[in-house]
Amino acid sequence: MNFFKNLFKGKTELEKLEDQHKDLLTKAFNVSKTNRTLSDTYVFEASKIEEKIIELRKNQDN
Repeated sequence: MNFFKNLFKGKTELEKLEDQHKDLLTKAFNVSKTNRTLSDTYVFEASKIEEKIIELRKNQDN
C-alpha cells in the first residue's frame, strides 16, 4: 500500500531542484571536453539552483 502512495506522489520542489542541479553538472562535465564556455554556463546555472536548494533546506529546518 505504501508503494502505491509513493508511486503517485509527485516530486517535491526540493527533489526537482536537486534533479536539475545533477543534470546540469552532468551536462557541464560532458560538454567540458569540447566547449568550455558552454560548460561554464551550465556550472553557473547549477550554482544558482544550488543556492535555491540551500534556501529551501534552511526553510524546512525552521
